[in-house]
Amino acid sequence: MKFEIEAEIPEGYEPTGEYRIIGVDEPFLNSATGIVSVGSETLSMCKRIILRKKRWIPVGGEVYFFISSDAVWNCKYYDTDTDEDRIKIGNCFKTEEEAKAKFEKFLEVLKEEYSS
Repeated sequence: MKFEIEAEIPEGYEPTGEYRIIGVDEPFLNSATGIVSVGSETLSMCKRIILRKKRWIPVGGEVYFFISSDAVWNCKYYDTDTDEDRIKIGNCFKTEEEAKAKFEKFLEVLKEEYSS
């Protein structure tokens, strides 16, 4: 069974094509308010339009930031295999601040996972 839902998707987000019960910390479109909300354990079990943040992708010669094993670096986008690999795995950021924030989260995950 196919159906279409007419809804205004907020800027910076795009629909995933899924309409289902949401998970904890999963962004969705709140039909009552028309804004993006995040799933919590206290939400009802009704179905929602599932969203994801739009991924920013640089264009020819534009500077972007990425995370390496020890720091945040920047470089210009020239559509190389390396550029495309970084974009594919989500390691491409528009600002240094955004990349540094993700780098810190990454380090926290590693510390939790491997600290004894």
